[in-house]
Amino acid sequence: MKLKKTAAVFLFAMLTAAPALAAELPKELVPMGEVVGISIKTEGVEISELSYIETEDGSYSPAGNAGMKAGDVIIEAGGKRIETVADIALALREQGGRELRVKFKRNGSTLSAVVKPIVRDGTALLGIWAKDGINGIGTITFYDPESDVFGALGHPVSEDTGDFCDGSIHPAVISGVVPGKAGAPGQLGGSIDLSENNGEITTNSQAGIFGLLKESPALSQCPIPVASRSEIREGDAIILSAASGAVKQYSVKIESVYTKSEDMRSMLIRVTDSELMALTGGIVQGMSGSPIIQDGKLIGAVTHVLVADPTKGYGIAIDDMLSECRNAGLYDKAAPGQLFFFLFRFYQLEHSRSHRPVFSLKLLAKFLAAGLDMVVDPHHPLANEPSLVCDMPLLQQLIQHRIKRTLLRCDCTVGVAVDILN
Repeated sequence: MKLKKTAAVFLFAMLTAAPALAAELPKELVPMGEVVGISIKTEGVEISELSYIETEDGSYSPAGNAGMKAGDVIIEAGGKRIETVADIALALREQGGRELRVKFKRNGSTLSAVVKPIVRDGTALLGIWAKDGINGIGTITFYDPESDVFGALGHPVSEDTGDFCDGSIHPAVISGVVPGKAGAPGQLGGSIDLSENNGEITTNSQAGIFGLLKESPALSQCPIPVASRSEIREGDAIILSAASGAVKQYSVKIESVYTKSEDMRSMLIRVTDSELMALTGGIVQGMSGSPIIQDGKLIGAVTHVLVADPTKGYGIAIDDMLSECRNAGLYDKAAPGQLFFFLFRFYQLEHSRSHRPVFSLKLLAKFLAAGLDMVVDPHHPLANEPSLVCDMPLLQQLIQHRIKRTLLRCDCTVGVAVDILN
């Protein structure tokens, strides 16, 4: 397809020698408790299970015969990168039923196999059921209205966090509850509206998922102080959960506090609320991320249920969640006078009205993760260059007003220079 260059604003990321200021973590956050849909794009395509195909020689899976198994993540087939299930189908068609060399990941190692597909009615089959992403529901723990940063779940979506590419959060509606029983964890049932994107997930870590909301949500709670780990104590507390369809407070008891834990389990909690017990039987899947509040402070989030006793579960300290936000750069600030050059080009597909960015905005969003008040010089000399139209309103729309309390100005004769000032 022919590409046609249209209005472009050039952005090129380059830092001066001035270091970034130490991240300042928030002292107050809004505890949420709302259930959202979570959509995660992982690297490659995961084999969820092998599919056995009946042939004259018996029933077998071509991928299984080549040494592949459920849990493997296909990253390349026929010499081409694999990102979706459709990519695998295309690679098979291009091979015309011939042997296909496949690269895949297993437990952090990259392996390869040569698979001889089975051809049925002109279609080549590998003998696998595969998925190219993860969709589910979970609970938002906190929202920071000063930066639009949010945190959720308190644990990773996928245990192999290295496979994470990007993700988004969407509206979700609870449609029912399967109560938990000893030996059989329950779950919240719901539907996700993938057509509406409420925010971008930038980090999938052992402490939860984190990112930026596109706009401020309707808040049912006010900001409350954030507790340090040393302030968490055994005794009464509350959690916020939307298990009933609306966010409500439920009573819990913190039975143990762990001062140090490598698996992010900071406390053991037990549900004591009779209404929640009648509804869910305790802690169920989908409640991960429910904020835990004690003495009027946000202390952490629910993360896991004990399979043997669903009235009990583990929680993570809010300290650990915010530390991960800092590690992910969500609270980094530019040093005074630090200069960023952004090189960015917008193209338009022929017969298309929308601009299509060639360079991902993901890195840009990390630099600009605070909001936007933009001041630009409309008379900048480059604005008159036919190939360099400074479409600043478009830029503002694309980065979604992500730099509050920041002044940006055009002051360079090469590209668009953005001087970030305090």
